[in-house]
Amino acid sequence: GAIAPFLGVLMRKFGLRALMMTGALLCGSGYLAAALATNIVALLLAYALLVGPGIALLGIAVPTSLVANWFVLGRGKAIGIVNMPIAVALVPPVTAGLLPWLGLSGVYLVLAGTSVLLIPGLFWVIDHPERIGLKPYGEAPEATFDTAAKPIGAGALIRTGDYWLLGLAAAILGGGGATLATHIMPMAIGEGTAPALAALLISVLGASGVAGSLLYGMLADRIGGGRALALNAAIQA
Repeated sequence: GAIAPFLGVLMRKFGLRALMMTGALLCGSGYLAAALATNIVALLLAYALLVGPGIALLGIAVPTSLVANWFVLGRGKAIGIVNMPIAVALVPPVTAGLLPWLGLSGVYLVLAGTSVLLIPGLFWVIDHPERIGLKPYGEAPEATFDTAAKPIGAGALIRTGDYWLLGLAAAILGGGGATLATHIMPMAIGEGTAPALAALLISVLGASGVAGSLLYGMLADRIGGGRALALNAAIQA
C-alpha cells in the first residue's frame, strides 16, 4: 500500500519488466528471510520490507499496465485473464498438504524458490509492442487519435472528485475481499474445522475469483468498466 502511489513514476523510470523482475527477487528474498526467521518480529519485517514491496511490483498494477499497453480491443477480457487469482485457488490446499511434511520454514523455502524461478520468464517481457515494431491489438487508425485525451497530471487528478469516488469504491470492494480472504481460514480453524478443510474455503474464493475476473473483464468490454464495477458491488453487497 505504501509503494502503490509511486508505481506510476517507477514504471515510467525503470520499465515494467525491470519492476516485475525486481518484485520476484524481493518476494524470493522475503520468503527466504521468513524461512530463517526465529521470532514474529523478524517474520513481520520480512513481509513488510521484502514480500510486501515484491508483491506490489509483481502484482496487479504492473501486469495490468502491461496488458493495457498491448491491448485496445478486448482490453477488459485480457486484464481479467491476467488478474485471475489462480494461485489463490491452488496454493492453500497445496500448502496445507505440504505443511506436515516440510514444516512452515520448508513451505517458505518452496515459495522462495518459486518466486526466483519466475525471473527467467519475466526477462522476456516487452513493455510496449512498439519496441518490437508492433502495434497494440485492436488499435484504431492513426487518424482517430487527433482528439485523444491528453494524459492528466497527478496534481489535477487528486483534485478530481470522480477519482476519489472511484478510489473509495475500489477500497471498499478490495478491502472487503482482502478481509474475507485473510480471516476466513483462521476463523474456521478456531471453530474446530481441520486446517486442510479450512484451506478449501480460500480455494473456493479463489476459484470464484478466477471465473469472476474473466466474466467482469468481458462485461467491461461490453457495458463499460463503470457499469461492470457497479454490478460487482451490487452482488457483493
